Amino acid sequence: VNMVGMIHKSKGCFDFVNAARICVEKGYKISFVFHGSENYRPNTILNKTLKLLGFKQDISLEIKELIHELNLSKYFHFNNFTTDFNKIYSNQNILCFTSVLNSPGRPVFEAAYFKVPSILAISQPMGDTFIDGETGLTYLSSDYKDLANKIMYLYDNPKIRSDMGKKAFVLADKNFDQIINAEKVLKKYQEMLKT
Repeated sequence: VNMVGMIHKSKGCFDFVNAARICVEKGYKISFVFHGSENYRPNTILNKTLKLLGFKQDISLEIKELIHELNLSKYFHFNNFTTDFNKIYSNQNILCFTSVLNSPGRPVFEAAYFKVPSILAISQPMGDTFIDGETGLTYLSSDYKDLANKIMYLYDNPKIRSDMGKKAFVLADKNFDQIINAEKVLKKYQEMLKT
């Protein structure tokens, strides 16, 4: 079960860790991975100043400390940023997109191209980007207990998980092809220039 992106406050990383704790406590042997973690330097004056002013959202140190305190270190892995999507998604079964921004993000679409379903924090997904119960599952932001239940549900139901991944791929292939979308945008610009 993976999260993709920097370990920032707005990404809902604490939800991910707390959901993992519940899964482990219930006996699930799941590997949780943060893809895109950055090298955090907590002692630099710049980092301390930015954090004090509320501009620095990186919470890598706090997340790693929490994982250690909860005795979850053997269940968590941290991988540095990469643009090689095969390294990120080819060994993934579930993507968790726990952002507090109430919208699907780029990793949801990337995962879909690898037939990986997502669990995301969104209250009203748009049918052209994500279909709850078909291309993945939703949960309410900050409800890490619900997130844990959704993770365990997909773990316990590999056929449903696989079907959701396939449907996610079909939706992404239909709506997020780079060439087709670039042509649509170009056409809109051309129409605007004619008026």
